[in-house]
Amino acid sequence: MSKASVQTNLDLKDLLKNAAQLRIKDLESFTKELNALITRKRSKNKSYREAKLLSLHNQSILPKEKRNRFQELLKKMEMEEMTETERVEFLILTKKDEKLRNERLRILIELSQLKGISLPQLMNELGLMPPPVNA
Repeated sequence: MSKASVQTNLDLKDLLKNAAQLRIKDLESFTKELNALITRKRSKNKSYREAKLLSLHNQSILPKEKRNRFQELLKKMEMEEMTETERVEFLILTKKDEKLRNERLRILIELSQLKGISLPQLMNELGLMPPPVNA
């Protein structure tokens, strides 16, 4: 194994400059060690990140009063009794809800990747049901 003289306080550029001096075999070995280090560091933070993602998922929902209002407006729309003002309010609530649903999906995808399982497996593990498909 070749040796490189390294200072104790290196910035990234210096570290890369020193790594560039290594032979390919040693550089590959160094890369494997770096990947192992990254994996160890990620595993320490994995539980924290999982908990943070679950917390974010649980927070990314319309507040109860807005969900109730959305349901009221939905009934009015189905009964064709919605005013123009209510229609605008309904559209605003729909956009907010859609944005939050997209955020929840993004969070679930990240969580499934972090756990190394598919999204359907994660949803099953968490007891979440996919939304019904309207025919």
